[in-house]
Amino acid sequence: MALLTISIPVSDPIEVAAALEAAGDAGRAGAAMVEWRVDDLAGSDAGPRAAAELVASSPLPCILT
Repeated sequence: MALLTISIPVSDPIEVAAALEAAGDAGRAGAAMVEWRVDDLAGSDAGPRAAAELVASSPLPCILT
């Protein structure tokens, strides 16, 4: 079974709300899963909190990379 997955990069904690909205839009368009790309959050003090918020509030099943 294949799941259509959308990859959404988040490079700054202030982008979390927009990224969550984009994931919701993708779900309404047919995506079954979201991959949160958080490579650039590692350099931010608020990065871990932002990553946790993405996972907790994700409108679709997700993976965090």
